[in-house]
This record gives sequence, structure tokens and C-alpha cells, in this order.
Amino acid sequence: MAALQFFDEYGREDEWDRVVFDTAPTGHTLRLLGLPDVLSESLSTAAKLQGQVHQMVDSARSMVFGPAAFFRSDRDADEIETLRNRMERVAALVRDSERTDFRVVLIPETLAIEETRQLVERLRSFDISVETLVVNRVVEEVATDCGRCRARQARHEQNINRIESEFPDFSIQVVPELDGEAYGRPALEQLADEIAI
Repeated sequence: MAALQFFDEYGREDEWDRVVFDTAPTGHTLRLLGLPDVLSESLSTAAKLQGQVHQMVDSARSMVFGPAAFFRSDRDADEIETLRNRMERVAALVRDSERTDFRVVLIPETLAIEETRQLVERLRSFDISVETLVVNRVVEEVATDCGRCRARQARHEQNINRIESEFPDFSIQVVPELDGEAYGRPALEQLADEIAI
């Protein structure tokens, strides 16, 4: 829920050239992206039920208290409506291909390619634009005396060719495996130089 509020908050600001949300693995991301629609519908139902309950309570109050019964706050209804509006804005934002670009990051391994195909299908079923795949941690140069390293490099090259043939309409960005972990500003700046944002 908090992540969705950040989508809404940053999506309405003009302060940033680009806002990047690094999402969780596939299953969690799909649940997160489906949540605005589910919440919006649930909140609409809650608002209707709340209205019906208020009518019954108002009837009971008027019988007991007379005209003084109607001095109450609509704050709860306003909060539900505010949250529902926020969820509708988030749903619209993630579907707006002019403002939102979902980039799938995968490693060049068979299971990751299969998972990516399923993720792309699901994202498109949510009307979310996906045009770029980032193939991460690709082994490009290896020591010639390391047979396992050469085999891994060959497998990565073969799988990149597979990715290009199975996703022909996508922009494919290849990011080589870094010597160290991509942690901290210098490593992230090096990584940013490798990909087109």
C-alpha cells in the first residue's frame, strides 16, 4: 500500500526527469500492480455500504435524538473517497505509456526467460506498456583457461540470441556482469552508463 502511495506522489511531481521503482520479483510485482484496481473497487463497495449503514444509523438517531441527531462528520467517507481517487490515479499512471515504461530485468538463463515471457503477458493483460528488456549479469570476457567460464559465456550468448528471437519487438539492453556488487553510488553510476534510461 505504501509503495502505491509513492507511485501516486512521485507520479504527480514535475521535479524528476525519471522516477525508477525497483520492484520485487515477478509474483509480488504482479500483485502490486493489480492492487490499485482491486482497492479502488473494494473502496467503492465500502463507500456504498457505509452510506447504507449511515442511513440506518441516521434513522435510529432521529427516532432517539430528534433533529440533533444529524450533527456528524463525513470524515470517514472523505478518507475512503480520497484513497479510492488515489488508487484510480495510480492505476491510470501505470497504464499511461507516455509516462510509464516498465522494463523487465532478467538474467540470460532459461528459467528467467520463461518467467519473463509470462511476466510480459501478464503486464500486457493489465494494459501496461513493456518495450524494453534488460539482460543483466552477462558474462562477456573470460579467461581462456577456465572451461566452466567459457561454457557459461557461450550459454549466455546463446540465451541472448534466444531472447532477441523470442522478443523481436523489444529493445534489448545487455548489461555485463560487474566485478563487484552493484551497491553504492559509484557502482550504480557505472551501471547507469551501461543502460539507456
